[in-house]
Amino acid sequence: MKAVKKLVSMLSLGALLATAVMAGSMEESYLSTAKVGAGVPVPVSVVAPDNYGVSAGSKTYLTFTVDEQGVPQDIAVKSTNSDTLAANAVKAVAQWRFTPVSVDGKAVATKVTLPIVARNAELQGVRFASN
Repeated sequence: MKAVKKLVSMLSLGALLATAVMAGSMEESYLSTAKVGAGVPVPVSVVAPDNYGVSAGSKTYLTFTVDEQGVPQDIAVKSTNSDTLAANAVKAVAQWRFTPVSVDGKAVATKVTLPIVARNAELQGVRFASN
């Protein structure tokens, strides 16, 4: 059985959903501002959830494990006030990729909690995705 590092990491997608498109995509903006620290998988490719039918202020917390290859596994909704945002967030995060946490030079699986907040009503119905 693969060992899962017990550290629970926090990443924030709220900035991604709250940021207007400026010099680059929303995903690029998120990647450049994502909170990174020791023991935290680094996102290298993200996809924003579809906002269609999601009210500003909707919030979802996802839990998942970033495996040794940097792929999210076992994505689950920890809590939500919007089933639509939760379903869209699960689909989007399944497409994310990470640089996994390394311990003693070896990649290890890491448990992650990800808060996702829809902040801008004017972004509703707009989907941004990276290639």
